[in-house]
Amino acid sequence: MSIADETPATDLKLASDIVEGLRALADLIEANPALAEYFRFNEALSRMHLPVSHHDDPRGAMAAWARAGKSSGHPVVKDYDGQWGSVSVVLSNAVKVWAYAKREQVCTRVVTGTETVTVKVPDPAVEIPMVEVEETREIVEWKCEPLLAEGGAK
Repeated sequence: MSIADETPATDLKLASDIVEGLRALADLIEANPALAEYFRFNEALSRMHLPVSHHDDPRGAMAAWARAGKSSGHPVVKDYDGQWGSVSVVLSNAVKVWAYAKREQVCTRVVTGTETVTVKVPDPAVEIPMVEVEETREIVEWKCEPLLAEGGAK
């Protein structure tokens, strides 16, 4: 069974429209190579942004891009930083797809302990002076599992 067998007609129409537009762009640049220069300092193709945070399953959307990239023989790079989790599918030196979601949507927040710290805060009884108070803060790690069950994306 192909993915087309499972895809609604509206999705197939959107896919067809995207393919048509990308082929037209490729044909235009192939016929006019000097136009490629306009992409040199532009992220339009070098990092096509595909936010997947709004999907029902952001992690699944990132995994779908990783799976499609790997099955097509393209390098796939998984990355997590302080705010985002992402998958980059490298189609060429100049063209990459970057699917990303908020880290808390694709990783598990694990509290590993707490710590007590002293911080300066405004004194509620006086308008200007600051006072030192102790507060307890969680010590947190993020557990980001491989997106693909077997072999995972790097």
